Amino acid sequence: MGTNVTAKENFITEMPDLYTEVNSRENPQLLHLQYQRIIRQNQEECKTIIENLPLIVARVNTKSQHIYINPVIFQDTGLSPQEFIGKTFREAGMPHNFCILWEASFSYAFTTGREALFESDFINQQGEHYYYQCRIIPEYNQEGTIKSALYTLMNITDHKKLEAKLYRQHQEFQALIENTPDIISRIDKSMRITFINSSITQLTGIPAKEYINKTLHELINCDPNTLNLWIINVQQVFVTKKSNVFEYEYPGLNGIRYFHARIVPEFGIDGSVERALCTSRDITTYTNLTTEMARLDRLNLVGEMAASIGHEVRNPMTTVRGFLQMMSLKKENKKNNVFFNIMIDELDRANSIISEFLSLAKDKSVHLKETNLNSIITALMPLMQANAIVDNKTIHHDLAIIPNLQLDEKEIRQLILNLVNNGLDATESGGTISIQTFTYDNTVALAIQDEGHGIPKDIMKKIGTPFFTTKEKGTGLGLAVCYSIANRHNATIQPITGPHGTTFYILFPIKNKDVVKYLTPNANHL
Repeated sequence: MGTNVTAKENFITEMPDLYTEVNSRENPQLLHLQYQRIIRQNQEECKTIIENLPLIVARVNTKSQHIYINPVIFQDTGLSPQEFIGKTFREAGMPHNFCILWEASFSYAFTTGREALFESDFINQQGEHYYYQCRIIPEYNQEGTIKSALYTLMNITDHKKLEAKLYRQHQEFQALIENTPDIISRIDKSMRITFINSSITQLTGIPAKEYINKTLHELINCDPNTLNLWIINVQQVFVTKKSNVFEYEYPGLNGIRYFHARIVPEFGIDGSVERALCTSRDITTYTNLTTEMARLDRLNLVGEMAASIGHEVRNPMTTVRGFLQMMSLKKENKKNNVFFNIMIDELDRANSIISEFLSLAKDKSVHLKETNLNSIITALMPLMQANAIVDNKTIHHDLAIIPNLQLDEKEIRQLILNLVNNGLDATESGGTISIQTFTYDNTVALAIQDEGHGIPKDIMKKIGTPFFTTKEKGTGLGLAVCYSIANRHNATIQPITGPHGTTFYILFPIKNKDVVKYLTPNANHL
């Protein structure tokens, strides 16, 4: 019973629609009116949609004259749609360059029957600059010929501004990266270098592009110890996912350089480390300064000790030496003269050590007067040549024109003799010691070069340390005295060593900054 009731209700509900459909079939004119109503409804809906779209939509005839354009055009140009109807862009008063581009694009679309995709821009009367992504679509009639074209302009001004901002930021970032003195690189999981800035060239002399897409294992021109240290630290970052900091030294183009390195992991979306960002900062100046400060502290300590106990030790030694000499003159002691002479020689040696010890005194007085360094070297040449000839060695000097300096002549003589004697000890028979003077970067430079086998790196770090010596009978005070003398003259000592010898540069500051700066060809170590 319930089923019959439901069927009846459905029949009553569907009857009006069935009646309308049957009636429409019997009356074609009514059906046509219904179709027209539906079409008008659809047209109104489409018009509403088109006129509220966030882009300019228009239709032009084959003469590029506007048949329709939606109101969005007013927002950008200040012109109403009516001012475009029946007109081309040029006739509507659009800018010349804008019109040329559009005329060419319309011509392409109408001639080829293909869509035209391009970008255009213009500046409106208010001076506002707009950018558009444009599209022209040819429209065909029933005969298959082009009757019109539909075009759209999507405003991409905000996108262009953002693009320009990103480009500027990229350029600024790139300029910063390329001009920073730090070496910056990026390394992927396979130890391959994907980026490195040009600062690497200043260290190695190899262009940065030569490193790109090479693994760390393929860098055969790099120092192997440094390379292994880098590989270990980069691999550790990929494993631990934590930053790594370490220091290393590298034998670069200008000698040993010291670096502070930092490796930071760069994570992917899945949380794994995809790349390692690496920076290396040159801390050579800081390292050398720290070493120099430590050395000066040791010198000052020894100097204070020398000033406080040197004279107290020397006075009793002088008394002992006097009595030994007196006793050696007595007849009954003639048979022991050999022993007396040995004791006196040892006392004299101890006295010379104390004299050098006293030269380290921090508050030792210096008697400065205007003197030319060349005249001191010239006066010492006979003495130095005599010492060299004994061991079949020669001393060559090349003295350039240099300004006078405020010097303590006695101390400078001691400094030169100490360095030349060290050079003679390091040079084999038949070798030459070269002495040069020249001006360099507002300093007067004294260069003393030997032809030895160079100074090992571990010993180089200890140069100038009081009581450190590699000589069997050395006191370890010779170079310490030289550094102390240089310090009292506000000069600096820069040793440069290699397998073919060592050069000690002593740089005296020139107070008169108007002195012309020049550098002799033989002084290219600096």
